[in-house]
Amino acid sequence: NSISFDVDGLRILYTVDTFGWNFTRALVIIWVKLTFLAALGITFATFLGFPVACVASMIIFFGAWGSGYVLDALSFFGRDYDSTFITVVIRYIGLGFTTTLSKFGEYSPAEFVVDGRYISWQVTLACIGWIGVVWTGVCGVIGWLVFRCRELARVQV
Repeated sequence: NSISFDVDGLRILYTVDTFGWNFTRALVIIWVKLTFLAALGITFATFLGFPVACVASMIIFFGAWGSGYVLDALSFFGRDYDSTFITVVIRYIGLGFTTTLSKFGEYSPAEFVVDGRYISWQVTLACIGWIGVVWTGVCGVIGWLVFRCRELARVQV
């Protein structure tokens, strides 16, 4: 148990659970995020070439990972009275992209493990539900629909 003064104010730390279970929940969150990236890569690979699918998956990954920083930056971009049409369009495209993927950056268990803070089962189950079921499921269904309509081989008689 400890009491410390932080930038945010007074912080009281007390024992809630063991390190092993907290670390296990952190690993589950990381594995769920990796399953989404795998499903995303497979979905892109159904209609793109391998290098393009890898690059597209990495763009989505880095966009989702840094969405918090991009949202902060976009709050100041394109709001001036002398903004051009293109800056306003870029701002709204960026806001739409980062708002959609902001959940990916919210579930970051490394910060909690490093600081020794508790990762609750609610956060873990929310990550499994939102990223693991919804996002991965949508990517899987899109990949299945695209792959189902593709002609892999022709029958030649």
